[in-house]
Amino acid sequence: MALSISRVTFEHHRTALGIAEAEPRISWRFDGNVSDWEQSAYDVEITGASGAVLNTFSFNSSTSLYIPWPDSPLEEAEPAAVRVRAHGLHHERQPSTPWSDWVSVETCISNQSWVGMRPITSAQRIDVNETKRPIYFRKAFDLPDKVASARLYITALGIYEAEINGNRSAIGAVVGEGWYAGRMGFGGGQRNVHGNYAGLLLQLVVTMENRSSFKARTDETWKSNYGPAIRAEIYDGEEYDDRLAASIEGWSTGQYDSSSWYDTRLLPPLKGQLVPPDQPPVRRIEEVKLQRFFKSPSGKTLVDFGQNLVGWLRLKVDGPANTTIKLHHAEVLENGELALRPLREAKAEDIVHLSGSRRLEWEPKFTYHGFRYAQIDGWPEETPLDEGDAHAFGPTSNFLYDTAGFWKSWHKAVWSEMSAEDSMIPPVYVPTLPSAFGGNSMATSVWGDVVVGNPWNIYKAFGDRGLLNDHLPQAQGWIDTGISRNGDGLWNRSSFQFGDWLDPVAPPDKPGDATTHTMLVSDAYLTAYALALEFDLLNGEKDKANAVTILRDIVKENDHLMGTGFAGTPALGFALRRNKATEDFYRMLLQEKVPSWLYQVVEGGTTIWERWDSLLPNGTVNPGEMTSFNHYAFGSVADWIHQVIGGIAPAEPGYRKVAIAPVPGGGISHASAVLMGPYGEIKTAWWVDGDGFHMKIKIPPNTRAEVTMPGASKAQAVGSGSHEFHDPSYEVDTLG
Repeated sequence: MALSISRVTFEHHRTALGIAEAEPRISWRFDGNVSDWEQSAYDVEITGASGAVLNTFSFNSSTSLYIPWPDSPLEEAEPAAVRVRAHGLHHERQPSTPWSDWVSVETCISNQSWVGMRPITSAQRIDVNETKRPIYFRKAFDLPDKVASARLYITALGIYEAEINGNRSAIGAVVGEGWYAGRMGFGGGQRNVHGNYAGLLLQLVVTMENRSSFKARTDETWKSNYGPAIRAEIYDGEEYDDRLAASIEGWSTGQYDSSSWYDTRLLPPLKGQLVPPDQPPVRRIEEVKLQRFFKSPSGKTLVDFGQNLVGWLRLKVDGPANTTIKLHHAEVLENGELALRPLREAKAEDIVHLSGSRRLEWEPKFTYHGFRYAQIDGWPEETPLDEGDAHAFGPTSNFLYDTAGFWKSWHKAVWSEMSAEDSMIPPVYVPTLPSAFGGNSMATSVWGDVVVGNPWNIYKAFGDRGLLNDHLPQAQGWIDTGISRNGDGLWNRSSFQFGDWLDPVAPPDKPGDATTHTMLVSDAYLTAYALALEFDLLNGEKDKANAVTILRDIVKENDHLMGTGFAGTPALGFALRRNKATEDFYRMLLQEKVPSWLYQVVEGGTTIWERWDSLLPNGTVNPGEMTSFNHYAFGSVADWIHQVIGGIAPAEPGYRKVAIAPVPGGGISHASAVLMGPYGEIKTAWWVDGDGFHMKIKIPPNTRAEVTMPGASKAQAVGSGSHEFHDPSYEVDTLG
């Protein structure tokens, strides 16, 4: 494949429309299988709104990630387009790339543009302590000329969906209570954590063909009403009454008569500043087909999607007027029925009332559920469910995608919460919910350490030193003043700690009472030794060797079953790998008895569980709390699988240099891995046969790799392109 630039990005934005940075850093990724190609120089062309090339910049540099914006800063809401061309180190044998495609970038409006604006809510009086019905807002207006472009800048006190339509234009938005004013927290939760009313704040900026502009802003001239959305809650689900839909048909068009609608009123000004998001927007990315339609032992109608997922159901149904359909969601079955106890106080129930006047296609807009199974009550008997008619949609999984923008936004939120509380203690949850959870600033190890460890991991994965610098004040503040310490500088033993949360031997009702005590380090605990070895806390080779011996003895005495919780699990595999005990962890990875990863698979799990035994061997749900069947923590083993089995790790931040070092074991005879890194695609594929160990790799342009064969003491340096390796002397039992 010929060498080319496959993607140009700005900062960590997927789509660089309405970004905050006036001088966005530019990065590009390469495509093509070219041997030993390294960049020596590059050209950048930038156009303005007219499309004419304004400036061309040339630089002698091998850098292709996060290069400084070469032109003058962009003004407020100013568009531009950029394309890039890269040149090889040796021009006579390393070609230049063609120009990349043009990629657009545009800044957002300034904070000054929001001065004086306040969110609006309905003037209709409500009981703020009850569920808040979604509010429909609208505003009609006439445009003075033909439209050249339009930008909608919008936020909400709640969750919103906006619509614009019609020749005589109108803009409408529906706002549900969401996380802002809905019920959140443990023990049944609490309403109005952030505010009492759902609200809307927006600016529509329209540029005409004659270059004049028009703005529509939320103010007291807007109208509001209620519609067929009766209830929309994160925990409890959504309720929709199609009998009310006709009254608001066409509500977001200019021709609609809203004279009977309620007025709106202004809410207090926002306390903080509005900032554009760095993370990609939430989008439906997958449609999951129904796998099975069946009856439960009690006669309930159940559907199975074959996969625990995060999403919602879409229905297509017709039936008599006043028919009510209820959709209940659950992750697992217990004795053939929906297991609802893990939901605790959440109902996870969507309700639809039919009008009888049309075939309804409906899906919730302001809620989502974690589920594999759904129970459908009230489905019209004369309209049997068609397996093609119910679908589930799920948002993206961070593990499979480029998460740099997401983490950038998340850490900004962490810093905002720390600054608001004038504290160097990271919040336990972001955004903070102090009144719903009884306090949010607790100096806890592992959880608080995220402001140190996570930025470093982001830096290793994406190579963004600027992002690392941005997070330094959080990390420094946590280390210097946030941690509760004794006089010797160690953790204050009297402070609350989560410990090795959900260690498999902790009592179901006390998930923090782990084998590794919250403050005690002894000689019989997997987590204690794994952490000491992984963080190199032991003095001298003798102590280290003794620790490795004891750790392996504990693993073997435990029959290679897992004995760690949230704190110890990410460290255990790497501690064994770095101390030549990889085969021990392979045996743990492939163990099928409880507690283990494959036990969950044997029991029908399709996602990682919060507890090792969220579902007990007898088929019942674990009696304790914290029994989610879709939880990330124990999925940290995927990092070990990627690096040790797949053999791909960053030797330099951002995979500028790749470490290729697979370690076969566990009886696995072949494996392959693919990573779309910041510079391009990295691939490995290895297999073992009677002729030894074989491996093929692909390294992207402008990067290098260090390849360590199994059992070898030295690495081989290679450049970009495809490479093959073979060791005919390899024997599986030569590895520790």
